[in-house]
Amino acid sequence: MRLILIFSILFVYSLAQNTVIINSDKFKFKDFQVGYFINDKKKVDFKDIQDIQFSQGKNSDTLGAEVKDTWIKIKLFNSTKDIQNVFLHQDIAYTFYSIKYYEVNEKGNLLNKQTLNPFDTKNSELYGADAIYKLTLKPQENKTLYIRQHTLAYHFYNFSIFSEKESKEYLVYEKVDGILFVGLLLALAIYNMFIFISSRYKEYLYYSLYLFSATAWIFYMYGSLAHYMHIYGDIAIRFNFGLMFTPVFIALFVQTIFKTKNEYKTEHKFLNSVIILLILNFIYALINFGHALELLSLSLNYALIIFLFISISIYKKGNKIVKIFLLAHTSYLLFTLYALMFYTGNVPFSYISSHGIGIGIVIEALMLSYLVSYKFKIMEEEKEVQRELKQKAIEEQYKTQRQFLEQLEIAQLANLNSEKLKDLNKELKNISITDKLTSLYNRVKLDESLEYHLNYSQRYNETFGVIMVDIDFFKSINDSFGHQTGDIVLVEFANILKANVRQTDIVGRWGGEEFMIICPKSNLEDTKVIAKKIKEEIENFEFTTVKNKTASFGISTFKNSDTLSDIVHRADKALYQAKESGRNKICAN
Repeated sequence: MRLILIFSILFVYSLAQNTVIINSDKFKFKDFQVGYFINDKKKVDFKDIQDIQFSQGKNSDTLGAEVKDTWIKIKLFNSTKDIQNVFLHQDIAYTFYSIKYYEVNEKGNLLNKQTLNPFDTKNSELYGADAIYKLTLKPQENKTLYIRQHTLAYHFYNFSIFSEKESKEYLVYEKVDGILFVGLLLALAIYNMFIFISSRYKEYLYYSLYLFSATAWIFYMYGSLAHYMHIYGDIAIRFNFGLMFTPVFIALFVQTIFKTKNEYKTEHKFLNSVIILLILNFIYALINFGHALELLSLSLNYALIIFLFISISIYKKGNKIVKIFLLAHTSYLLFTLYALMFYTGNVPFSYISSHGIGIGIVIEALMLSYLVSYKFKIMEEEKEVQRELKQKAIEEQYKTQRQFLEQLEIAQLANLNSEKLKDLNKELKNISITDKLTSLYNRVKLDESLEYHLNYSQRYNETFGVIMVDIDFFKSINDSFGHQTGDIVLVEFANILKANVRQTDIVGRWGGEEFMIICPKSNLEDTKVIAKKIKEEIENFEFTTVKNKTASFGISTFKNSDTLSDIVHRADKALYQAKESGRNKICAN
């Protein structure tokens, strides 16, 4: 008879809405029904809550970005013969402004009341990221928990019910995934920051800052900040700034690695719009953080669409490397859109929906890492081609010299007069130090002049300047118009240099589209004046076919301890800084 009574009670409670039945000493419930009531408009207090009609929902759910205040109703029944200690976890408690628990018996009498304030930075009532409410159920006893939750934005929750042993085990491993995400992204961020420090490639800087900002947001949003460092409240929620800045650094990364300012101007403007929008979102967050978080969804959606648009546009214009970014961004886009639908209450709670942005960021970060390495692999290959071209030019120079030597030998054998020999010797010397295309001095003469002025300056305590000049985007001229047009530009460029240096200055072609000017007895300011004059002349000159071009300048001046390679290296490094800072610039090192 007693057995029939127990089964009858179990049957009744199984039909009851939102009842969790505990039927053993060891239990773990992560999938059960609850009741919920959105309280934003009516502002119902506990005294009236038992008369309210609750909607049926899941223990893990999202109610959208606009919902701030809710009531959750959970019914529990102990069907065992023993007293059971029940531990109710709220995994996302660290995101809530306040949580209030009301424990009620089957007659509706209030047995206990507890209030948690996760936004209180001195709060010691949370267990890491979790709010845990403990209650005791006697055999065959049922109780109801009413939980009032208040949040600033994105109202989602995840309740679990455990016995004491399972509760302790759950606290140990529940946030490990966040630590794995954070560890991976942080390692990538630090690694790329070190590469930037050593190489000064801005692509690595923006990529590293993107990773740092993404790491900060994931560290907070996935509970690791609260769970392992016990940081809550206003300080913790500010880590959402990380999500505001990730699109900014991605936009800067794309602008830099694909040189959109000069090569894809329309796409560059759209990327600037993303940067401006997110910065405005950040400024507004300093005034009204809660509302700024709601608007962040719109800003992120805009950024995602723009990134997709510009990557497709750049790909259609012939840049094949961008397909790596397109693939990376598409992966991120899919996961992020799914996550944003979760935050706005349009898809149910799941691991992928609640962790979608983090998963998307990790996938995108790994693929962008490959993009950076692939980009610079191509750059190294292009440099190797340039080196081969320089070597070929030198070989052609030596070939021409040999031809004249042969003529000289013939002349000597034919007993030509001494005037003819002098002319041939003079012509041979000129050829050996002159660039065949531009008629400027070649690398041989420049090296010789550098060594002379270095020795002279060391001996007489003088100084001299070195200017490295590089034609901006010269490769695009050859690609678009052909090498013949490129040669015409080089000749015209060389003429500008010859016409705008002093009589004592030495100007030559260092290699490819790179030129060098040696300025004897010139300090840094004197050298800058020469570079500035040449820069202005180039800007105002109308080249054949390509019309307007610009150039970047790198300057160094002699220091007492310099070797030949020191002064050239500093000028070359300054030239790189000028190109990386936007081109058509003068930098000194």
